[in-house]
Amino acid sequence: MKLELRDIHLPESDMLWWPLATGWYFLLAILLLLIVAVVFWRKRTPKKPQVKANLAMHDVYLAYVKHEDQHQFMQDMSIMMRRVCLRYFPAEEVASLHGKAWLMWLDQSTDGQVCFSSGIGQSLESGPYNRQQDVEVKELHDLCRQWLDVIERKTC
Repeated sequence: MKLELRDIHLPESDMLWWPLATGWYFLLAILLLLIVAVVFWRKRTPKKPQVKANLAMHDVYLAYVKHEDQHQFMQDMSIMMRRVCLRYFPAEEVASLHGKAWLMWLDQSTDGQVCFSSGIGQSLESGPYNRQQDVEVKELHDLCRQWLDVIERKTC
C-alpha cells in the first residue's frame, strides 16, 4: 500500500514580515515607554556632584551650629566653595584666584546674580585667616547656597 504524501509547502517568498503580529506591537509600546521613563527619570534625578555639594554645604553649617566656631566655619566654607568651583569650572580658570579677584570671579560666574565682592560675601576673602572677624554665618551660608543654586542651573 502506497500512501500519497505531498511535499511540505513553504510560504511564498514574496511574503513580507510586515504587518507585525499584535504581540510585537505591545512589545514595541512597552519598549518605547521604558525608554521615555528612563530619560525622564535621568533628567529629574539630581546629579551626584550637585547632591554632594549641597550636602557638604549643609554639613559645614551644621558643624557651626553644633560648635559655634565662626573661624572654623569660614575656613570650611572657603574650602567647600573652592572645591565646588574646581568641580564645575576648569582648574586653570579657578585654582589660582584669591583675594578680590576670587570674589569678583564668584560674582561673574553667576553673571552678577549673586554678589560676593560687596556685603557679607566679602568675608570669604579674609574670614578664613582672621580669627577676630565677626561674621553673620547664616547670611553667608544663604549667599553661598544661592550661588550654588545658580551655578547648578547654569551647568545643567
